[in-house]
Amino acid sequence: MYTLYHSTYHGIMVTIPFPGELWEIEFLYEDAVQEVRVEKFLSNGEIYGEEILEDIRIRKI
Repeated sequence: MYTLYHSTYHGIMVTIPFPGELWEIEFLYEDAVQEVRVEKFLSNGEIYGEEILEDIRIRKI
C-alpha cells in the first residue's frame, strides 16, 4: 500500500509504510532539474498511550 500526495507545485510525494518504518519519497522537477529526496522514519516498536500527546503540547507545534 502507498499514498500519493501533490506535495509542492513542482513535485509529488509517495509515502510507503513498512513494518516499523515509513518512507517518504519526493519526486521534484523544477527548471529542467530533476531531484529525488528520500526520508525514512524508523520506529523503536514501542506503543504509547495518550499521555504521549503532552509531548506535542510541550513542543508548541
